Amino acid sequence: MNKLSKNQFEQAKTFLKSKARKLERALFELNLKMATRKMF
Repeated sequence: MNKLSKNQFEQAKTFLKSKARKLERALFELNLKMATRKMF
């Protein structure tokens, strides 16, 4: 799987926060929390 650059990630996050449905936003936030926990 390819990784996003920091800039690409920020653009995707901004898009999701402004355009995505509630379900996609919730899934994004959940996945972000889970990924952060796995990193430590």
